Amino acid sequence: MVSPTISALSFSAFNMLHFLIVLHIKKRNHISSSMM
Repeated sequence: MVSPTISALSFSAFNMLHFLIVLHIKKRNHISSSMM
């Protein structure tokens, strides 16, 4: 049984990681599109 605090921490960490990945992809796409 996982404690709620650990599950909430892992969930928030996963959300932050997903947000950073999306931000990185958007930034890279923006740079490549502006260079073309």
